[in-house]
Amino acid sequence: MNSEPDHIPPPDDDTGPGELTDKERAFVREYPLDCNATKAAIRAGYAESGARTEGSRLLDRPRVQTALKGEFDRLKSHVQVTVERVVAELAHIAFVDPAGCYDQDGALLPISKMPEGIRRAVASIEENSGPVQLGLGLALDGDDSAPAETRKTRLKFHEKLRALQLLGNHLGMFTDKLQVGPSDSLSELLKMTRQPWKGTPVEKL
Repeated sequence: MNSEPDHIPPPDDDTGPGELTDKERAFVREYPLDCNATKAAIRAGYAESGARTEGSRLLDRPRVQTALKGEFDRLKSHVQVTVERVVAELAHIAFVDPAGCYDQDGALLPISKMPEGIRRAVASIEENSGPVQLGLGLALDGDDSAPAETRKTRLKFHEKLRALQLLGNHLGMFTDKLQVGPSDSLSELLKMTRQPWKGTPVEKL
């Protein structure tokens, strides 16, 4: 009878002090996508059942922290993202005035004619057309066979309150200690653009 113990594979972090394992390298690649440690751990190949715990442990490892800092620096350099640009973009969203969407006659301006600060705050543009409803089955110009159509344009802005909160946090306005750094602001801005919009639309009928 063989009394030798079964082979136990080495732990995932059985490497040198500054050397990343394959899974750690995968985690470093995945984490900047959404800054969600649990999801990044799953995508990196860790078991889903323990991904939340493993993700937290990975963020605490010095070598992973160093690698993540380098990855964020690389991404920021690649797309020329600076703290100033992120804060300026948040400010466009936070302080947008919808009045600038209209001309002096109250008509919605084409997006190309709107001020740049307003364009930067727009999350999406939707255009729909349909027949004019005049009642009693009537159509414009007396042509019952070809009802006139109207076009509706709807602008949706990014959420104003959330942008104000991010700016306030970044500037330390709401706490005694500055808690949100440049990378956090960038991550929150990216996540905000992916989430369903919750504000009030501007429409042209």
